[in-house]
Amino acid sequence: MPDVNVQEDIQRGAYLLVIRLSRTALVRFGAKGLHRLEPGYYAYAGRASRSLPGRLNRYLAIAGGTDRSFKLRWHVDYLLAHRYASITSIWLADTNPDGECAVARRAANLVGSTTLPGRIGASDCKEGCPGHLVRLGRDLAGFGESCLFMAYTLD
Repeated sequence: MPDVNVQEDIQRGAYLLVIRLSRTALVRFGAKGLHRLEPGYYAYAGRASRSLPGRLNRYLAIAGGTDRSFKLRWHVDYLLAHRYASITSIWLADTNPDGECAVARRAANLVGSTTLPGRIGASDCKEGCPGHLVRLGRDLAGFGESCLFMAYTLD
C-alpha cells in the first residue's frame, strides 16, 4: 500500500478521509455504541497537531482490518478496522488543525449527505458539532476545490 503524498514540511492540519463501505456493517464506535451503517461512502473530518503523514499512514494500515497491530484509539479507527471498509481518498483541507470543524461542515453540506448521530468523531469538539463522520450523498463534486491537495487516492 502506498504512503500518503504529503510534503515533508506539512506536519499538521485538518484532513478528510473518504471511506467506502462495501456492505452493510455493524460497527461499535467504542463508548458511542453499536451503529448499523449502510453501504456507501462516508467522510471523516479529522486533525493532526503533529505528525500528519504518520497519522494518515496509520489509517491506511488499519483500513479493511489488514493491520491489527494498532490499538483502536479514535472513533474512525473502529470503522476503518471493519473488513468492509476501505479508504478511497484523503484530502488535506487546511494546514491549521483547528479547521477540522469547517471540513466536517463542508462534507455535511454536500448534496444528500447526513451527519451520523451521536457526535461520532467529535467528542473533543469545542464548536459543538453534531459529529465529524458523514454519510455522503452521491456527489463529492466541489469539495476538492476547497482543499489544498489530495494526499492519497486509490485510483
